[in-house]
Amino acid sequence: MTIDHGVELDMIAPPSTDQLFAVIGRHGQVPFDEIRRHEGGRVYAVERQFVEEADPASAGRLELMPVDVHTELCVVANEKHDLPPPFTHRLCGRRMRDVQNSMYRHLPVIRRRHPHNPAFLHPDDIAALGVSDGARVRIRSAHGSITAALKSDDTV
Repeated sequence: MTIDHGVELDMIAPPSTDQLFAVIGRHGQVPFDEIRRHEGGRVYAVERQFVEEADPASAGRLELMPVDVHTELCVVANEKHDLPPPFTHRLCGRRMRDVQNSMYRHLPVIRRRHPHNPAFLHPDDIAALGVSDGARVRIRSAHGSITAALKSDDTV
């Protein structure tokens, strides 16, 4: 298997962390082997880098809904979704500020801001379940279950 512009990886013997860092940083201004020689780090005198000027034809523009994404979302929106009993809700992932996947959750400032990852549910759904915001509930799927604290969110 190859990654990043044709660098071969052995699929039988996984590469070490250092080998992956060497691949990722192979075009850097300081060779990875040089960085490894200085345990604890070192400041290097390297050439300053600058961001190039934006293309005037697209400067300040961000395409939020490319045509292919719009087409795919329309197909999904028109699909029939029959949830098999007893599952009454659909689980979807949600990004949280300050957290990337599971990174940074161990930091004290993040733990204070987000002591847990809540299960966001519309207030009407919380009321229909006969529980309240913050209640601990068990979420079940065909694969298992997990306990979570509810958090009311009228955008869900």
